[in-house]
Amino acid sequence: MNELVIRLKSGREFTVICEECSITRDGFGNVTNIRFEGLQNIRPIIFDIADIELMYEVLQTERSE
Repeated sequence: MNELVIRLKSGREFTVICEECSITRDGFGNVTNIRFEGLQNIRPIIFDIADIELMYEVLQTERSE
């Protein structure tokens, strides 16, 4: 399982737990699509990809502390 944290430019932050996450980029390296498969904490989240400030994966060692 992957635990991903997404922070929006507005300061809102949420965690997504999923089996797999894939990111699609255009020719300029801009993110055009994020796909989550096997979501564990399913809830509707609507945001524009341009609103993402940062996104990172929480490592297993960080989760166990």
